Amino acid sequence: MAQSLIQDNDNGPVIAGTRVTVYSLIPYLLDEAASEESIANSFGITTAQVSAARAYVVENAPTILARHYELEERAQRGNSLETVEKLRRSHVRLLSFKEWLKEREALKAQDANSSASFPSFEEWLLLRQKTGSGA
Repeated sequence: MAQSLIQDNDNGPVIAGTRVTVYSLIPYLLDEAASEESIANSFGITTAQVSAARAYVVENAPTILARHYELEERAQRGNSLETVEKLRRSHVRLLSFKEWLKEREALKAQDANSSASFPSFEEWLLLRQKTGSGA
């Protein structure tokens, strides 16, 4: 029964029907003070699912723990400078998109009967770059 509650997919073993990985439960499973009920409540899963994850970890300890420590080490290293820069650019673009939406909605509210078209997001970005007013 425990095996049917755990599925192995591209992200490793997960609680069936959820996106909760066995790896994400390991720190809680190793914490002697954490009960299965508290773990279940923290992740929105059942105590049976927590028990299945614990059994899976015990049955596959060398493989699971090696992968867990590898993931922990990678998390401690953090993102590469390239990834950090991509994230920064994505955030700037998201903020610009929010501003574009706000301007578009304000124009619509200002003159609901107007047939004037508002530029697409890409056109709006180009206009801003040409006028030097952002992004």
